[in-house]
Amino acid sequence: MYSRIEWALHEESSELRRNLAAAVSVQPGNREVRWQAANLAQSTGDADLVLDQVALWLADEPRETARALFVAGRWADDPGTLLDRVVPDDEAFLAEAMEYAYRSHDVALAQAVWQRLEQPRDPGDDAFADYVATALNNRRPDLAMQAWQQVDTGYQPGDIPAGDFGVPLEAMPTFGWNLSMRDGVTVERVEIGGQKTEGGKLRTEDSELATSPLTPPNQKTKEPKNQNTREAQALRITFNGEENAHLATPFVRFPMPEPGRYVLTGWWRAEGLTTRSLPYLQLYAESSDNAFNDTVEVPEQNFTWHRFEIPFEVTEANEIFRFRFRRNRTDDFDRYIDGSVWIGGLGIEEVDRTGEELVDDF
Repeated sequence: MYSRIEWALHEESSELRRNLAAAVSVQPGNREVRWQAANLAQSTGDADLVLDQVALWLADEPRETARALFVAGRWADDPGTLLDRVVPDDEAFLAEAMEYAYRSHDVALAQAVWQRLEQPRDPGDDAFADYVATALNNRRPDLAMQAWQQVDTGYQPGDIPAGDFGVPLEAMPTFGWNLSMRDGVTVERVEIGGQKTEGGKLRTEDSELATSPLTPPNQKTKEPKNQNTREAQALRITFNGEENAHLATPFVRFPMPEPGRYVLTGWWRAEGLTTRSLPYLQLYAESSDNAFNDTVEVPEQNFTWHRFEIPFEVTEANEIFRFRFRRNRTDDFDRYIDGSVWIGGLGIEEVDRTGEELVDDF
């Protein structure tokens, strides 16, 4: 059978195609034979034959999608053609193709895969998260913003995606979040003392935040983005007191569609923090052309809900910023950090030309 494959190399294209098909048909379930045929096809320089043989090799094994795309990609420049000729129209194969697009930084392929995936996607879908990451990593945040709007009717470009923490933790990577934690640190999504959000704003009646005005005096408030009522949520980051943790997560990457002056706002509280190296918040521009980088220190080791603000400037359309929770490793004697920090109600406020802020509270 292998000799028949080798002999087929010397045939004309049409005869070669017939002989390859005959050779593979002897052991149709043998993947090694299919791979031999695909390699032989490459030696002929016949792109159509290569794509057909690679598709045949891939047909029943989604985990080999990346390998198939790597080989077939040398013979098909158009990502749509590549997918149509080689990758089965099946969720498992397309999800693998999206992961390959993410790992190879191929935005065009990611777009082609996205167009073939069933829509709308579940917010916790891995292919969705890979698509967003590909867009953000390759300076196409417009694609990420479009995708977020498909699954979150409350999201508008210029918001912090999932800034109200209204989606489960497992879905947050889809919205540009990284929640991976070091040893000795955990993160969870919790309700804020029975409070509720309505129309995107916190209802403060009988709540822990009732004494802190959500809309500062002389500021204008945007119209709510949605009218749903749900339990208000926050992230709780907890240190177990046994590690000298060095943290740069959780973080969220968010694009700003228009240049201008803005303020990132939110609420946080802390309980039982130890060590002299305390957590802090950081906001910076990912672009090397924008040197903006600012931090906010915790006011105390224990404090009730407190509003924070970080003014920043967007210098170009679709600029990407990163907001993250930090804690630095220390050589001090009291280096093993304990305690908890809660973060909630993240939002963006635009500063208008008269200096007033257009407030978007949670």
